[in-house]
Amino acid sequence: MKCPDCGQNLIETPVTNIDKSYRCENCGGFWVEAWVVNRVAEGQMRELPEVKPNPAKYMGKSHQCPVDNTPLFGDNSEQIPPEVVAVKCSHCGWWWFGADNLFKFKRAYEAKVNYLKWWKGRREVTMLALPAILMLVMVVGLTGAIINLKNRQSVGVTASAVVEFKSDYKGGGKETVRFRTDKDLSWVSFRKLTD
Repeated sequence: MKCPDCGQNLIETPVTNIDKSYRCENCGGFWVEAWVVNRVAEGQMRELPEVKPNPAKYMGKSHQCPVDNTPLFGDNSEQIPPEVVAVKCSHCGWWWFGADNLFKFKRAYEAKVNYLKWWKGRREVTMLALPAILMLVMVVGLTGAIINLKNRQSVGVTASAVVEFKSDYKGGGKETVRFRTDKDLSWVSFRKLTD
């Protein structure tokens, strides 16, 4: 197999002691399976020396899979940190980490794990506090809505009240409306039937 970056032969170099990964001794790149990338993220990469690239042996980048010559493509997911350059074969699923990018990947995940260790307590408090605050806001809102509904549902005349209406047409578009009820009223609303 040939290196996708410099065209030199890839040498079998296990990354986790149980895998069959390959490395270019000229530029230091690694050709690894997807599960090996996960193991490196978990901190299971063995100690390997970094290789200083030898530009005199560069034959030109092919950016093709060393196994089947399928074009390699970059991964823009959150799985790969932005400062790490890694490409992947869509056919076989193996990853190419050129130069020292596998070491950068390892250091990035170590930094992430350390960050989470330091901030884990605050994150747990936030995860508990946020639902509690949300529930409190919902209860206050629901209580306010119920109180508002009770206050707005004041009926001027209840169904059990007796109301007598009397209308006298005076002519010329004038009319007098009178009513009498056995209940106390605080306000009266009147409108024409056509309104």
